[in-house]
Amino acid sequence: MTSALALSAPAYAQTMEITVFHNENDHFGDTMRWWIDEVNTRTDGRVEITPVYNSALAKVTETLDAVSDSVVPMGVALASFMSGVIPAMGYVEMIGGLPSDPEDTSKALSELWPDMTTALDPQDVVPLWGQTAFGTGVICRDKHLLSRDDWAGQTIRAAERWQSKQVEAMGASPVPIDTAEIYIALQNGNVNCALMNPTITSALRLYEVAPYYTNLNLPSNIVTYIINKDSWEAISEEDRAAITEASEEATARGVAYIYGKMEEQLAAIEAGGGNVHTASAEQRQEFIDASMPVFEEVGAASGELGQSFQQKLSVYW
Repeated sequence: MTSALALSAPAYAQTMEITVFHNENDHFGDTMRWWIDEVNTRTDGRVEITPVYNSALAKVTETLDAVSDSVVPMGVALASFMSGVIPAMGYVEMIGGLPSDPEDTSKALSELWPDMTTALDPQDVVPLWGQTAFGTGVICRDKHLLSRDDWAGQTIRAAERWQSKQVEAMGASPVPIDTAEIYIALQNGNVNCALMNPTITSALRLYEVAPYYTNLNLPSNIVTYIINKDSWEAISEEDRAAITEASEEATARGVAYIYGKMEEQLAAIEAGGGNVHTASAEQRQEFIDASMPVFEEVGAASGELGQSFQQKLSVYW
């Protein structure tokens, strides 16, 4: 019996934890868990990944450094918190940087991935796959933000540098806050509003303390699944190929899945007592027009790599 069990087990299992900024209820985790199962299956159990939620291993603001420095082998990183080191990622941090149509988004991510790999290589990090948020907007304690006049003077949680500049372009004051701390910040009035997407709004029940969700109906941020380069190279070439294949499938699957969940999550916000307003084309265009100088600033700060990002994304703007 013992020898039979030994023959059925993988000769060597590499077990790695992945630090995850969101909780288990967030729909971003659904495709991630599918991917984790696929990696385990396609490597015959030789690579096992264990998710650790709620930023328990590293804050989302510190995930890139934590993976780069081998504090954790894997992480779920946001472009917002990598663009300070890699300015070109400002294009995929910003609201409206990626296309709104899910098929176009899948195509854009596939085209961008060699640039993502190039961008993260100096950090000793390998990006495996990614997904993005749809229906990005702003959730507030007291009112919807329907015009630049409504934005003026508000304090608004923004993920990082370039989203902060978008907030400033609308006349508001940005405040960077870690995802896990947004609920308390809104509850205590440390900020009036937060740039947000319906998936995280629903998972964190932010509508309980900030019931007014203005849906700009724009995508934002690449949620990027990264691994330390040494950890990656410690995996056999055969298993790396299997993981790469599963990762490419996860990107396509995740984009379609999150897009399909958008309306469901907006409905969940309303069912929980929130009030959702979907911006008109004119209201959305006012935000995009205000952001265009920020896109130009990203380009000026990000060199040849930024030019490559810009060329691939600007066809969708």
